[in-house]
Amino acid sequence: MNGKDIPINSEEEVLDFEKYELRDEQLKIVADNLNLGLVLHDIIYDEEGKPIDCRFKYINGAYEKITSRTKQELEGKILSEAIAGGRKDWLEKYKTAIIDSQVVSFENYDPGLKKWFNITAYSPNPTRLALLLTDISKRKHAEAALVKSEEENRIIVNNLQVGIIVYNGEGNVILYNVEATRLFKKPLDHIIGTNLDHPGYDYFFEDGITPMKFEQFPIKIVSRTKKPLLDYVIGVIKKGEKEILWVKCNAAPVFNSNNEIDKVIVSFADVTNQRKLEEKIAEDAKELFSQKMQTEATLVSIGDGVIATDTKGIIRVFNTVAEQLTGWSKEEAIGYSFEKVFNIMNIETRKRQDNIVMRVLKTNKSVALHGDDILLSRSGKEYFIENSATPIKTEDKGIIGVVLVFRDITDRVLLHNKLNLQSQRLSQIVDVAVDMIFELDKDKKITYYSGYGFSKLGYSKAQIMGKKIDAIFRDNFAIQNLAFIRAMGGSPYSYDFNLERGNQSLWYEMTLSPLYGDNKKTIVGVLGICRDITERKHGQEEIEYLSKHDFLTGLHNRHYFSSEMEKLDVEANYPLGVLMADLNGLKIFNDIYGHDSGDNALQAASQVLRNVAGKNDVLARIGGDEFAMIFPRTSKEKMAEIYNQIRKEAAKNEINHLPLSLAVGYEIKNNGYVSIHDAMKIAENRMYRLKLTESMRFRNDAVKRIMEVLHSQHAQLKINSEIVSDLCRKIGVAMNLKEDVILELEQTGYLHNIGKIFIGADIINKPGKLTTEEFQIVKLHPEKGYQILKSADQYTQLTDYVLYHHEAWDGKGYPRGLKGKDIPLISRIVHVIDSYEAMTSLRPYRESMTPKEAAQEIMKCAGKQFDPQVARIFVEKVLNFDLESLS
Repeated sequence: MNGKDIPINSEEEVLDFEKYELRDEQLKIVADNLNLGLVLHDIIYDEEGKPIDCRFKYINGAYEKITSRTKQELEGKILSEAIAGGRKDWLEKYKTAIIDSQVVSFENYDPGLKKWFNITAYSPNPTRLALLLTDISKRKHAEAALVKSEEENRIIVNNLQVGIIVYNGEGNVILYNVEATRLFKKPLDHIIGTNLDHPGYDYFFEDGITPMKFEQFPIKIVSRTKKPLLDYVIGVIKKGEKEILWVKCNAAPVFNSNNEIDKVIVSFADVTNQRKLEEKIAEDAKELFSQKMQTEATLVSIGDGVIATDTKGIIRVFNTVAEQLTGWSKEEAIGYSFEKVFNIMNIETRKRQDNIVMRVLKTNKSVALHGDDILLSRSGKEYFIENSATPIKTEDKGIIGVVLVFRDITDRVLLHNKLNLQSQRLSQIVDVAVDMIFELDKDKKITYYSGYGFSKLGYSKAQIMGKKIDAIFRDNFAIQNLAFIRAMGGSPYSYDFNLERGNQSLWYEMTLSPLYGDNKKTIVGVLGICRDITERKHGQEEIEYLSKHDFLTGLHNRHYFSSEMEKLDVEANYPLGVLMADLNGLKIFNDIYGHDSGDNALQAASQVLRNVAGKNDVLARIGGDEFAMIFPRTSKEKMAEIYNQIRKEAAKNEINHLPLSLAVGYEIKNNGYVSIHDAMKIAENRMYRLKLTESMRFRNDAVKRIMEVLHSQHAQLKINSEIVSDLCRKIGVAMNLKEDVILELEQTGYLHNIGKIFIGADIINKPGKLTTEEFQIVKLHPEKGYQILKSADQYTQLTDYVLYHHEAWDGKGYPRGLKGKDIPLISRIVHVIDSYEAMTSLRPYRESMTPKEAAQEIMKCAGKQFDPQVARIFVEKVLNFDLESLS
């Protein structure tokens, strides 16, 4: 070079090379002679100022040599167009360097060049991005070719929570781990050189019924197909034993240079507990599915994704994990088609799988898909999953939906692939483990540890190394010492324990296993694996709670009550009081005010019953509006007192201006000669007799109460009701209608506006013209009135009259657009009179008309809005106007 050399001593200086703008010829020579590929990019931003791409500004000679791409090909080109389809994963990492102004280094594989690169990116200023590339292909190939040492293989195999067995080409075992001996209950020296078609074992397919031949065992399938086998579930039972051990197998072939199978690696994971949990979830779903929100609350608490559908495949339950994995929010998914939300495809064909929910609904059988499924989330992210779908059935075996349980096994699949390919070092696995992994010497001192689980307990490396395990886990000396002794004796030992740390109660699962020396016979210490199972414990506790309680009220459920009823029916508890209670008018609360109002009424009723229950009494919600109670050692006089207290306390409550009412019946069981079920039946019959009268009275009184509230809130509506009712009687007499018809007409005139109880005062009392949206709300009041009156026996004959009192003679009215005499006569009469009252009354937004002006308007609209005959009779015989005088 001309002049003195310009020293460049570090990657940071090379990355900052951009500041010289490459104007100096010496700098260009330096850059071109670097062993590192150097690239300078201009950063491209979108309109919002976000970096979206880069443009090649300069590349040095080393980059040309490494990538076989020339300056003429690249300089001035956009990165996403020039490099292998854009390499979106590279661009995302570059954006991190640009936005955070940090040096970002990563390794990546270029499929076009079939090379590995180490890439270092840095943005010295908002307009520039500098890159350094190093060809690390040789190192990568060398690493892939390295054979793990026997000690590393031993540690990884024995640290795993799955059984590992390696077979040679003849199908005989050549390598195993401790977990395999535990699963199959065989001593270590009984495995090497054998295979698992041992006559002492029976094997079953996942249905637990169909026997499995040895030709269907994982090693045979892999040997025959020469392809990996993922998540193959089999049942294993040792002859003479009853309980099946369920294991999930992953198997992969290892080929020699002649492309022949040299070995088969098989892993066995104990999924017995998981299977039991899934069966319990499916069983619980049968009982809890119909109870509002209860199933959802249970399923949200577990760590798997859960989706429940109805018989049409419409999603009804969608928990948090399902949200995370599918990319759909709960609000978006519920009520939507399962097929649209849950998109799974085959791992090999990349074709979409059949709808698993529809398969279950069609066959009425459980379906499980394992190992070859990929879930494609809404964002495009892919997850390896295992999933099973189970029909939700009622007690009479009728299917009411499907529950799908699925979990993300991406990490497990990737780990399995890495293990089979031996492409990752053991230290990389254990150092990032969530579990606490450690080794103990014979004095119980920690000689090695990995995993970041210790940091959760607040321990640093200095506080762990060389310390006795007793000093780390202080609360479990007895079982901990037992496990250590068992492990030193050659037997793995697992146990759960609880630690209190501040305000936290943490649960852990500890496994201590023997650690063998080089001769594989001498035990030199203990290998420990400790896993945080706090969330799993809490989930189990939540499921246990919900299996015995009603979600809405917090009371015990029918299942729990039935169980306790049998337990309490003993002589020591006589006299035994039983009580049944039913909430009157739940349908009115639901139909008129909505299900939230009904829920509030049920909660209020449950609180009334709680107030009379003692600590030894049993209280449960056993049906939609039914409650049951048991009172041990309670006299007849005390039961009468409880009965009166319930009635009195209920009357103090009011829901949406309606009183809370409970129908109650009770009975006393004095001895064992009377069945507890018969006593409950007597109490139930007494309750129903009371409900027959009270429920009807409640519904009829509800209508009166609603009118009282409406009129107290809006004086003008009270005046309208009274005037319209009075004029209805007069026109009924003028039309020579029968007295019973006149009475119905008069009542309709009084009640026609009852549906306005749902319209806000801001609309009813608005001084100006209503907006389109406001008028649409007002137009709902005939239908609302219909719903209110339909719920009360005394007023059911008036429902259609109220519903159609705004229909027009020409068919342009609402809510149904009826025309002419299709509109009930009473509705036509009320329409005329209500319109007259409205025109002659003073309103905040207009002056009132005189009776004559209103009569003229009625005759003007006769034959269009109004029945012409009713209009004429009302004007001539009720208002006493001569029709000629109105023209």
